[in-house]
Amino acid sequence: MRDPTINIAPPITMPEAPQPAFWTPWTGDGATGHFELQEQRDTAPGILRIIDHSSRLAWVSVPRKIEPRREYRVEAELSGSGRLAIRWVRIEKKWISMKEGRFDLAESVIEEVRGREMRLPSWDPASVADVAPRAATHCRIVLETHEPGNLTEFRNLFMDGLGIDLLEIQYSQAGYHPDALKTAVVQFAAEAKGGSFYLIDESGKELLEEELEPLEHRTWGRTYWLADFSLFRKEGSYAIVVELGGRRRRTRFFPIRHDAYTRLSELSLQWFQTQRCGIAVPGWHQACHTDDAAAPGDGAAGHVNAAGGWHDGSDYTKTTAHYWMAIHALTHLYEKGGGIGHTAGGELPDSLEEARRGAEYLLQIAQEDGRFASYVRPRVGQQYIGPAEDETDNAPGTGDEREVGPPCDWTTAALSAYSLANFGRVIEQFQPELGARCRAAAERTYAALEASKKPDDLMALHSAAALLCIGLWRATGLEKYREECSWRILSILQRQKEEGIFTDSDDYRRRMFLPLTERIQAPDMADPDMGVEYAPAPFLYLQALICYIERSIDDALALEIRGSLDKFLLQLREIAEVSPFGQLGEWTLAENPVNFPVMPRGHSTYYLGCAYLLAKAALLLERDDLASIAQRELEWVLGRNVRGVCMLVGAGYKNPGACYTSYAAYPEHRSGHQPGGVVNGIIGGDGRDYPIDFPYLDVCAPVPEANRSGLDADPRTNAFSIPNCAAFILACGELTKMLTGRAEEG
Repeated sequence: MRDPTINIAPPITMPEAPQPAFWTPWTGDGATGHFELQEQRDTAPGILRIIDHSSRLAWVSVPRKIEPRREYRVEAELSGSGRLAIRWVRIEKKWISMKEGRFDLAESVIEEVRGREMRLPSWDPASVADVAPRAATHCRIVLETHEPGNLTEFRNLFMDGLGIDLLEIQYSQAGYHPDALKTAVVQFAAEAKGGSFYLIDESGKELLEEELEPLEHRTWGRTYWLADFSLFRKEGSYAIVVELGGRRRRTRFFPIRHDAYTRLSELSLQWFQTQRCGIAVPGWHQACHTDDAAAPGDGAAGHVNAAGGWHDGSDYTKTTAHYWMAIHALTHLYEKGGGIGHTAGGELPDSLEEARRGAEYLLQIAQEDGRFASYVRPRVGQQYIGPAEDETDNAPGTGDEREVGPPCDWTTAALSAYSLANFGRVIEQFQPELGARCRAAAERTYAALEASKKPDDLMALHSAAALLCIGLWRATGLEKYREECSWRILSILQRQKEEGIFTDSDDYRRRMFLPLTERIQAPDMADPDMGVEYAPAPFLYLQALICYIERSIDDALALEIRGSLDKFLLQLREIAEVSPFGQLGEWTLAENPVNFPVMPRGHSTYYLGCAYLLAKAALLLERDDLASIAQRELEWVLGRNVRGVCMLVGAGYKNPGACYTSYAAYPEHRSGHQPGGVVNGIIGGDGRDYPIDFPYLDVCAPVPEANRSGLDADPRTNAFSIPNCAAFILACGELTKMLTGRAEEG
């Protein structure tokens, strides 16, 4: 059973149209009256009415998730005799059976704060504000009458919980590279004519003073200003002090250092080590799932050796579509990081040792036709929450094994083979036999794809197959792989439209110019007509095109790709300007793109995947504008975002209070925090549960004295995943390479 409060509207920053499912009438003892809800019609606001009331009656909202110790403000327009109130409550999950996922919910009221009593014959603003108590997990909004009257009405309800203060500074909490663009975004819940900022060191000495640059955005009820200290390159520990609108605020201290991104990659490598399946991980779990897995169906076909690998992130399943990114990222970390993290006394550097786990798992589940088993997970109808080592008895053939899935799709097969080709090329200097096995598996997939290729294959398949060819071309130097790659690349280039976008669809204009209210109804706001997949691998075709240039920088096809990319990147630059923070928004040609495409999970993989690709493109194409966008995508994840939260656990000063992971079932890991893990991150509203484009993130922390843990966090925003962490490592590595290359050229 899933906690129903997860889907309830969080704090909002624009007038809310009341919806019947969100409000419940309440009557006091002996009170009389009746309630009426008028929903929003065209431009007319929705209205909540209490009619012919004799004493205190109220509309009470469903619970809304809040962050303890943060100030919240509720506003509405009121007509008649009434007031607003905030009721702070704690909702606790009482587990009946963790193994079966069954629980009850218990709600207790902590306190209720009421606003000023209003007696108004016409519409007038009313408000109430308070700081959420430490023990609160949710609040209810109360719209009440306080004396008899004919009619009391409420409309344009507004709740703002984005900022602790009117003035906030959002910056990369994990620090900056000396050669990078170094900016912070100042958000101010008021107007101001101008302001300034300066840097201080740990002694308090002022080192740099500059004027704040005003930005034109007025998003989420704030004005925005930019603090740019890019010219300051000295390594050390610093803080930003801002003076704006008669207020003054200082950040925490953050580092400027040349290994800023490298050390973060090493931190994320630790997350993969905690995700290991099939062996004991000291401090995390005992040996688990050593009996993976039963053959598809009822298991009558026998047992398949699918032990090992990594857990996906939020649960203990193993999804093959995610593995290629991890193996690719960990191999990339070794190559770009100069052998990061040699294991003491071990044969392999840590990054290659971790990549080896993923590669050997793929080899175990490889199929004769060139594909791979699609997953290992509990059998249909089964659900498990608890310690990893207790999900099965870890003895093959006893009937409680998890199930291995059918063969994966060919796009996943090609990408998996691509990662094996890259890893095999690198590992052969340490373990030649393993390198040969990886290459043989990659060549088997290549042969199957080459024999069945068609010009009208989907662009995703052309892109994945092109990457596989590049991997084998690099590993062997054989001309046949370059030729096959060129054919695939030409097939991709033929999908580019006059606007610069790439798509399989000839009907893309209809889809991309839909009104916003219709666009947000599409699953994940993405389909083949859009020419984008936000996760787990955004713009796969872009990766194929850029990697071809990287491999063959001067040939005629590479020059054609450069011209094609110039058209594509014009559209991408526009999308990066929607937000004051510069993160990439909705991929559309419409005039009103949203900051957050509606997806079932947060956007971290989207931002980080694009940071990796744009950093690579910036260096190859010598484009400073792409370098700037790439850095902003990474910095959004590191805290330079509207919520001021660092999505990389173990870095920065403010992580999500609880992270959704099955490891939270262990008492010593109640919060779910895993150092180096990257959570899904902020999602946007779709106009149903909460307003369109509201930046929602579950920021609640576990309550030690209550039965609340990381398992109670919202998985949409607070879950870890392999694609998140793999894309983070790729982004850090490529940005370091880009900045080092630019510095050397300079």
